[in-house]
Amino acid sequence: MIDAGLIPNRLLTIKEVAQILCVNERTVRRYADAGALHVIRKGTRLVRISPNELKQFIVTGMSV
Repeated sequence: MIDAGLIPNRLLTIKEVAQILCVNERTVRRYADAGALHVIRKGTRLVRISPNELKQFIVTGMSV
């Protein structure tokens, strides 16, 4: 189980989320594309994940 204390209290990058979940960045993008993980998009390249969204994603189960 991932410790919620390890999740910073700021918007997270795809890379940071991948490190927290111990998965590849591509896997995080797949979760986002499938709608399982809600992301904040600014423009075409900037993608961030809310720490609360990540915690909810972990609690409900990491599956696509």
